Amino acid sequence: MRVRALVVDVDGTLIDERDVFNLDAVKLLREVDNRYIPVIIASGRSSHDIKTIVQFIGVKTPAIAENGGVVFE
Repeated sequence: MRVRALVVDVDGTLIDERDVFNLDAVKLLREVDNRYIPVIIASGRSSHDIKTIVQFIGVKTPAIAENGGVVFE
């Protein structure tokens, strides 16, 4: 089966309880993105927080914020 997209939560997955990025996970997401598999960041965090996180990771796909209340590119 071909992977069509990867949706990733933020808290406890990419960022720990001290708000520190898991750099190994970020590196893997960049590799997935470079293989033309969309990496979609999803979180209950604010749009502002998610835009900052998406910028840091460097993916250029839609993201989901505010518990699904906001979707943006």
